[in-house]
Amino acid sequence: MCGGHSRDYFGHHMSTMSMPFSIPVEERKTSPIDVLNERLARGEITVEEYQRMRAVLDDQYRTKHSPHIRKPTTA
Repeated sequence: MCGGHSRDYFGHHMSTMSMPFSIPVEERKTSPIDVLNERLARGEITVEEYQRMRAVLDDQYRTKHSPHIRKPTTA
């Protein structure tokens, strides 16, 4: 390799700054749903906890992005 450059499939020089995966994992933005999915996958929360938290996040998303749509209320 030559100082901060690599070669693509065809042998052409590529700057590492232009490579799509050059952002460290820690700096990538994750959504609340991604965090929730990871917590379930690691076993930190139960399926019931996941479903309850997911419903809250979905409700917040709907309220934020569709304020004219309201949840039905029971009398």
